[in-house]
Amino acid sequence: MAKILCTVCGKILESKSRHDFQQCQCENESFVDGGGDYTRVGGKDLNSVFVWNEKTEKFEFPFILPEDKSLKIKEESPKPNKTINAIVSEIHETAKTKGWWDLIRSPLEIHALIHSEISEATEEVREHKEDYYLDSKGKPCGETTELIDAFIRIADYFGYMGWDFEKVLQEKMQYNNSRPYRHGNKKF
Repeated sequence: MAKILCTVCGKILESKSRHDFQQCQCENESFVDGGGDYTRVGGKDLNSVFVWNEKTEKFEFPFILPEDKSLKIKEESPKPNKTINAIVSEIHETAKTKGWWDLIRSPLEIHALIHSEISEATEEVREHKEDYYLDSKGKPCGETTELIDAFIRIADYFGYMGWDFEKVLQEKMQYNNSRPYRHGNKKF
């Protein structure tokens, strides 16, 4: 169970299941979600959100914030930029080493797998989840990761087929650039 204390209003909020989103009504709008599967917490001022620690059996302040109180991602040393085709190759090699190409799959099966990732991204949005979060095991989740999974499946297929991702992407972008405004007067 995920549980927090909002120190602004003093309310204790408990999320008892994976999609049990709880939020207080005070000006901080502290919230908790995830139940026992993951713990997602937030509020306008994270300094006012304390998370229940099962081991110590008390509410603890889990965040270390800089003076401006905004979370910052630790900057890593810059890595050399890879070409898209190099990324495609790396993705396909990983898929092969993990056994995903031990049996050959049909194009329709591959397309369905790509579609399933888009459906998972849609579910993340429908369930009002964060764009990106880590579950209790540290697995990246959210709409962004499901869309990346779709890209990974597409890149893996390009790698398997030996197609030039960069060339096809550039040619399609160039063609789209030449099309008229809302070509075909489509609504979507």
